[in-house]
Amino acid sequence: MPYTLLGKEKQNGQTRVTYRLTSHAESCRYAVLSLTHAGMGENTGWEVTGYGSQQSYLADKSRGFKVETDDMMSCYLVRNQ
Repeated sequence: MPYTLLGKEKQNGQTRVTYRLTSHAESCRYAVLSLTHAGMGENTGWEVTGYGSQQSYLADKSRGFKVETDDMMSCYLVRNQ
């Protein structure tokens, strides 16, 4: 999937990297993916949030990433050993 980097931020020991998909299949409901790492090691602590639009991502960002909306979904990732 082609994408552009919307931002990379480090704050309070947490890293957030956000991508906007420049094209995606109609079956994919997310246009923006935000990956957040707050764990100690690289294999744990990753959370991925998908947003239906860039506007939805920006609205969530302006609220401090604290309110879920109908067009977003988050999941926690752990690498299999």
